[in-house]
Amino acid sequence: QASIVSKQGSSKTGVGARSMAADRRGRVNAGAAVSLTRRMTGAELRVQRELLGFSRAQLADILGITGGVIADWEDGRDPTPYHLPERVSEIAQFTEQYLRRLRSEFSGVGAVVTYRTDEAYQRHHPDPVYTASWHRRVCGRLLQDRPELTIEFHESRRANS
Repeated sequence: QASIVSKQGSSKTGVGARSMAADRRGRVNAGAAVSLTRRMTGAELRVQRELLGFSRAQLADILGITGGVIADWEDGRDPTPYHLPERVSEIAQFTEQYLRRLRSEFSGVGAVVTYRTDEAYQRHHPDPVYTASWHRRVCGRLLQDRPELTIEFHESRRANS
């Protein structure tokens, strides 16, 4: 079963210092390039957040802020901070690394296990990196690349065993 069960280093985003420095130009592997010399627009934040599979509250938790702050940024009521593109880029880079790992682990036919809820994800992985919706989104991207794979929920797999 492919899952990353603990955070790398002490970063809440699950990336260590080496991967944070990997792309200082702000390229986001999961989507469009984001410059570190300008503020991210609210629309860019929302698109990246949705692409990564997070609700406003989930991304706010990862960033250590409230969901209302994310809403204010996305809706244009407040400007985003200059460091936000780098933080989003770190999350996207970690996501791409995880997807590459899944691709290498599942090179043939098989079943990839994901989770219906955050609670189920946390029961199986006591220190999850992100959320069940993030994990499902990554599994969905894997399925696009490898249509011969199947995706099952962890609870369903145990019931069928």
